[in-house]
Amino acid sequence: MYPSDLAAMAAHAVISVVGGAAGTATSTFVQERLRRSDRGRAALDGLTAAPGDPEAQREVRAALAEAIDGDAEFADRLAVMLHAPVHNATGSVVISGSDVKGSQITLGPLTVNRTPAGRATLALGAALLAVLIALGAYGGVTVITDGDSDDGYAPRALSAAETKEVLPNLQSLPPGWEERNAPASQRDSPCHVGASEYVQRPHEGATTVEAEFNVAACRSVKVAADAYTEESETFKASNEATSVSFPSAADQAVALRHTNFDLDETVVTVLARQGTVVCWLGLEPVNDLEDHMAVVEELMGVCTDRAREVQTGS
Repeated sequence: MYPSDLAAMAAHAVISVVGGAAGTATSTFVQERLRRSDRGRAALDGLTAAPGDPEAQREVRAALAEAIDGDAEFADRLAVMLHAPVHNATGSVVISGSDVKGSQITLGPLTVNRTPAGRATLALGAALLAVLIALGAYGGVTVITDGDSDDGYAPRALSAAETKEVLPNLQSLPPGWEERNAPASQRDSPCHVGASEYVQRPHEGATTVEAEFNVAACRSVKVAADAYTEESETFKASNEATSVSFPSAADQAVALRHTNFDLDETVVTVLARQGTVVCWLGLEPVNDLEDHMAVVEELMGVCTDRAREVQTGS
């Protein structure tokens, strides 16, 4: 993802608050930054006057993308606020595990360079972790009961170490991929989180393709199902994405495609739930990737297969 995608995540926080949701530190931070420019103030005023207007929402996203692109410090702080792992304290949600040092940003299990591409990597997991914050603070809603999965095995909660085992490693991927960030995980609540990232150049002269995996190993099937449902709906709405056909043996799965109009690049994001684990794959850009949905299916299959194997001990 790129500045427009990080902006979409931030805009969603503001749109929700203007629409009547409770304010958050992120929404306050974003609104304060918008008020520092004429375009930002105009966009915020337009959204306040008509929270449900798609054009007003698009203008907020555009104003934020402009601010992110021109203000590296704002972009870094926003990425940390959106993506940082969290734990719950009495009456509050506390952000932990984040740091900005020199040329790198460290967010729990993931370390990336302080570049536009690096900030984009952080945006991929932002909405999922935001959903986990809400689930941890409010308990979520019941969408599925615990028990056997659709294919007969008994899902179970995983440890932080087992969460790392779910993440695809270089040996488990098809040939041609190179490791950018090795699998790493962190203990958290209500779900342990982990991430890994790989790159590939499909052919000479092609744009490098990035594949980022995020996993959330939750304390129950209920929490995992809530995270999956909330995140797929939130991401689709905030990025104007469309669902695409995606065969999967997982308990739940959806593939979403959207275009980064700033760079004329197409991005595919896939979410799948296998028992208590939510796998999230971001593949971008796919413009030069032949039969990219077959690649998506194969890569996500690695993550969901590993999730099932770790839960069953096979």
